[in-house]
Amino acid sequence: MNTAKIGLALGGGGARGLAHFGVMRYLEEHGVPVHCIAGTSMGAIVGAAIASGDWHKLAEGYARLDWIKLLPMFDITFSGAGLLDGRKALEFLKEHIHARRIDELAIPYAAIAANLTRRRREVLAEGDLFFAMRASYAIPGIFTPVRTPEGDILVDGGVVEQVPVISAHEMGAEYVIAVEVNGMLKSPHSTLETLEDAPLLERLHEQLGAIPALRESDWGRQILNWFRQQLQKEEKNRQPGLFEVMRDSIDFMQEEIMRMQLAGHPPRWLVTVDATSFSIWDYHRAEEIIETGYQAAREQLRTLPDEVPELIT
Repeated sequence: MNTAKIGLALGGGGARGLAHFGVMRYLEEHGVPVHCIAGTSMGAIVGAAIASGDWHKLAEGYARLDWIKLLPMFDITFSGAGLLDGRKALEFLKEHIHARRIDELAIPYAAIAANLTRRRREVLAEGDLFFAMRASYAIPGIFTPVRTPEGDILVDGGVVEQVPVISAHEMGAEYVIAVEVNGMLKSPHSTLETLEDAPLLERLHEQLGAIPALRESDWGRQILNWFRQQLQKEEKNRQPGLFEVMRDSIDFMQEEIMRMQLAGHPPRWLVTVDATSFSIWDYHRAEEIIETGYQAAREQLRTLPDEVPELIT
């Protein structure tokens, strides 16, 4: 009998990574087994919940968040190594994931981090579960890095493996379902993550375009065309800021690394969730993001339920 294993490789993306719950919901509905899970950053958090056997508890915890509950989790630190300490986020996770060690999980699991001391990918597949997750989501400059008992410094796994297909294969998965949530493999990166982040002209154009009287009349279309022309001029002449250049450079680097890794180690199935309409901090929009992931899985994994029985039996 064939004992092939199916692995999940869940990529990072901040709040966008909540879409992984939607993908898992689709797999669960169609009886698709998961034999091992590798997760990077937010993928490591969702992956741990799935591996615990009760991912719904954490998904529901995020769904109950609003800005009032979310803000206290941003525990600002003045250590100089990052803006946020990350302990408050861990407390929230501990309330919703019962396991404390990786060997207590129901499904084999690994969190991916980048070891800055030894310049290598770190696959955390044993020991303290919350240490592994905390290391995997230690976004450089945002969360403070973590230090191993040996003194090594670990940061976000997205630095070395944004979607951990290689790690899933190393865990024994013959067939991998990979999930990417930043739109890197589907559409060019947009520097405007949400309408609220957009410049004034952008917001006015969007809001005026939603008025039927303007869309459907000649004079209204002339107004909208004028706004469109001004936006094009503004975008052409706009000088990007320091953090925008840094962010886009890191995104570009991660995207190129990911493309090379996926070309050399292609997953059997790849779900690309275009969650770019959500900010990486939009945890208070959990239900919308989870539904986006579910719809992406339903569209892109239509043949999966029929393929799986032939592969694993």
